[in-house]
Amino acid sequence: MDAYIDKENLISIFKNSRVSEIVADGIKLLKKHGNITYNFSENDIKSEEILAAILRLFTQGVGEQTSQIFTD
Repeated sequence: MDAYIDKENLISIFKNSRVSEIVADGIKLLKKHGNITYNFSENDIKSEEILAAILRLFTQGVGEQTSQIFTD
């Protein structure tokens, strides 16, 4: 499965007071079976603390045959 995620949508998911069970299940699915393309650069992570924290969640426990790519 291929997924394309932009910075604003990624942050908005986690800015809510609680991540719902459905969102948590979706994140698990993406980490195990998805090829994620982030529509922002790795430099954006350095400048936004919340983005760095979110991406730590996305990079822990990923499947062996998945990929995570950043675009500029």
